[in-house]
Amino acid sequence: MKKVLSLVTALLVSLSVSSYAGGLGLNNLEYYGEGALIGITMDNPPTGSNSGRVFGYFLLGASFDLTSSVQGNVALGYATTWGGLNGDTLNTYLGAIRVQEANLTFNELLDINGLSAKVGRQFYGDEDSTVMYLGIVRYNATLGATTVMPSIDAVTVYYDYDNIKANAIYGTIADVSNNRNRTLAGVDVKYSNIYKDMFDIQAYLYEFQNIRPTGIPTGTNILNKYGFYGIKPTFKMDGLKASLEYAQNYEGRNTFSNDRANTNLIKFDASYNFEDAGVTPRGTYFVSGGAVDNYPNDLVTKNFYTYGNYTPGLIYGQEIFATSLNQQIVNVGLDKVFDKYTFSADYYNVSQRDGSTRWGEEINVMVKYQYSKTVEFHLGVAHAFLYAVGAPDASKAQLGVLYKFQ
Repeated sequence: MKKVLSLVTALLVSLSVSSYAGGLGLNNLEYYGEGALIGITMDNPPTGSNSGRVFGYFLLGASFDLTSSVQGNVALGYATTWGGLNGDTLNTYLGAIRVQEANLTFNELLDINGLSAKVGRQFYGDEDSTVMYLGIVRYNATLGATTVMPSIDAVTVYYDYDNIKANAIYGTIADVSNNRNRTLAGVDVKYSNIYKDMFDIQAYLYEFQNIRPTGIPTGTNILNKYGFYGIKPTFKMDGLKASLEYAQNYEGRNTFSNDRANTNLIKFDASYNFEDAGVTPRGTYFVSGGAVDNYPNDLVTKNFYTYGNYTPGLIYGQEIFATSLNQQIVNVGLDKVFDKYTFSADYYNVSQRDGSTRWGEEINVMVKYQYSKTVEFHLGVAHAFLYAVGAPDASKAQLGVLYKFQ
C-alpha cells in the first residue's frame, strides 16, 4: 500500500494538484491506470531463472485537454519484485518511479480528418505484434522493472480514417544492456476490410541506429544500422482467421545493407471461433534467424532481432525465449470461454530452425477469471521437456491478478 500511495503522491505533485486544473487550463481531466501482481514457483528452473518470485507493476496516469484539438497525457510507473528495494524509506520507493508517458497529441493536423501527431514520451505499437511493441507487458513475472513497461521519446504521426491506419515514428529508446541509446525510425501501414471485409494487409519498415554490430564486443564505439521490413496479409471469413507474416532483416553501415545480417522471420497463425460453443482451436508456426555468419568470428547462425511481444509458453516463452534466436516453433492450442472463465491449453515444440537440434517441448494450461470489468485473476501451470538448454525437465506454476481503472 505504501508503494501505491507514493505513486499517487508523485502524480498529484506532477500535475500541481488537480483542484487547480481549471486554473492551469486543463479541461476534462481524467485519471487512468492499471497494475498487476504475479507470483511464480518453479521446479528445475533453466539456468539464470528464479525458482520463485513475486513481481508487481503499477501505472497511474492522467489525460486532459489543453484546447479542443490538443490533449496532454502524463503517466508514472513503478515495478519491482517483492523485497527488491529492501523496504528502506519512502524516498527509496519514490526513486524507483519512472515517467512512462509525458506527451501532447495534436489532432486534425492540417485540417485533415484522422491525421494527428503525438510528441513526447509514449507507448507505441500493438500488443499482439511480433516485431514492434513498446508498452505494458502483461502476464510475465520474469521481466525487470525497466522492461515491463518500455516507452520511447518520439514524434509519432498517425493517420486513422475509414479503413486505413498508418503511423510514422522517429525517436530514441534506451538500450540498457549496451549502455547507449538507440534511434528508431519507422513507418507502419494497415489497410483493413478489403473485398467484402475478408482481407487485411499490413506493411512496415523499422530501422534502429546506433546499434552494436554482431560480434563486436560491448563498449566498442561503432555505429551501426539494424532494420527490418515486412508484410502481413490476414484472411477473415465467419469464424476463420488466418495470417501470414514475413519480415526481412538487414544490418550494416547503410540502410538496407546486408554486410552483417541477412535473416528473416516467418509467422503463420490460424484459428476458428465456434461462437455458439465458445471454443477456438488455433495454431502457430514460427521461424526466425538465418544462415552462417562469417563476421567476425565465423558465427554459426545469424539472429533476427525485434521489439515484438511474442512469448510462446510460460517456461520457454518467459524464461528462455528471445525473438532474436535462430529457431522454429510449432504451437497448437485451444481456448474455451465459459461465463466469466477462459480456459486455454497449449502445446509447443521448439527446435533449431533447420530442425537439426530439438530444443524442447512444453505443455501449458491457463485459466483466467474475469472477477469484474476491471479485475482479472489467472492461474497457469506448465511442464517443459528441455532437451538442449542444459537443464532437466522444468515445471512452473503462476498465479496473478491484473486490474485496470479509468
